Amino acid sequence: MFRTLIIALALALAAAPAAFAQALLTPAQFRDAAIEMLRRIDPQAEIAVRDELSINVRRETEAELPEFYMNFDQAYAEYRANPASRDRILERWVRFAISPPGDARSADRVVALVRPRAMVEQLEAESRRERAANGHEPDGPIWRPFDGDLVEVLVFDSEEAVQYAMTSSLAEIGLTPDQAWALTDANTRARIGTLEGGAVGGSDRLIYITGGNGLAPSSLLNGGVCSNGAERFAFLVVERNGYVSGDRDDPVALRQFREMLSYLRANGGAMSVTPLGCLDGRVVEIDLTE
Repeated sequence: MFRTLIIALALALAAAPAAFAQALLTPAQFRDAAIEMLRRIDPQAEIAVRDELSINVRRETEAELPEFYMNFDQAYAEYRANPASRDRILERWVRFAISPPGDARSADRVVALVRPRAMVEQLEAESRRERAANGHEPDGPIWRPFDGDLVEVLVFDSEEAVQYAMTSSLAEIGLTPDQAWALTDANTRARIGTLEGGAVGGSDRLIYITGGNGLAPSSLLNGGVCSNGAERFAFLVVERNGYVSGDRDDPVALRQFREMLSYLRANGGAMSVTPLGCLDGRVVEIDLTE
């Protein structure tokens, strides 16, 4: 029985002694350390926790980008690989949050991310409420349905973070939302880098796909994975930076995938509980009932 879902990532922690591993900050502790540093550098910033590795930052004194969302997934991965550099890693990411580079928003950085519909709808509502309270025209993240509980959302991608694109920020670089959507496929292929496969605890037939500069789930968009034998695979986006896959033609893999999905639907903990698969060259929601 698939009692737990444990993603085994190829990080330095895996080989570290238990005593050393215990000394590492948890994701939430790392996030809190980033918040503490950010408040020291910019005491006026308003910070709201979104989850264990992401925050909202509002800076009313910054007219160009008064509010943005930031996640520290990549920063935490860097920290786990090199714990001695914790303060240097935190400072680099926090200073990026406060002063994004001038070229962080450009046409070649526009990509689409896979995100939970509920989260993006909440961000949209918060943005509209904040802008209305400050006398600004309504604006918010630009998104469209993907399938099930997932959507595609436009962002500006960079090495340190992503910024949600809005109609106003796209207009600043001469793009409409339709033009931006048309760029996402080529931009994702150019920016995604190498995907990596890892083990899924409790299973010997499922694979956890991550890497890709944090864009791994974007490989599911536009049917990018529906070739080279993956047409019969099932996919589940379990977190922002990765998804689980299994061969539906393999009875054992299919059983393990179903057990994983049932466990997550009952206990939570995954970004999505929509099983996906390929149909006519596109990734869509699939029915895994027996």
